[in-house]
Amino acid sequence: MRFLHLERRRSMDIAIDACSVINLCNANCIEMVSECENLELWVGPIVLGECGAGSASKLLDLINVGKIRKLDDSNFSAERYLELLSQYNLGPGETECITAAETTGYTVCTDDGRARTVVHNLLGSDRLIGSAGLLRQSVVFNVIRCGDANRMFEQMKLEGGFLPKLKESFFCQL
Repeated sequence: MRFLHLERRRSMDIAIDACSVINLCNANCIEMVSECENLELWVGPIVLGECGAGSASKLLDLINVGKIRKLDDSNFSAERYLELLSQYNLGPGETECITAAETTGYTVCTDDGRARTVVHNLLGSDRLIGSAGLLRQSVVFNVIRCGDANRMFEQMKLEGGFLPKLKESFFCQL
């Protein structure tokens, strides 16, 4: 299975993009995912600005209680950010996550197809995860039940998320 290597790791720092944040918020599970003991979610100011009011409000609440951390973009090279933005023609938030991941060694969480390809090619598949992978990790660490993860993932798609078709076993047979 594709994400088995992630299950073995005790802790992962993850720069999450707006697409994934919105998908998780649409399924009302971002708070549950943020409670997963092996995940440390990071969000940058650009990503925060790309989220709609509802998602941004949820993020700020989770940042204020320490469940999600805020990336300090002053620690990243503006030149590198602009280089990546120009080279790959991704959105500003996806580019922010990739720039942060290059600098910090974090994993990138994105559901955007083009951004996933760039992360895979630039950083490697072991530094890439999506909202489905976050839900799966939450199942592995008993934060979310597998049946609930399936329903949450389907809700993301019903709300407009462009996500792959997954077998129920993706969440339930770990």
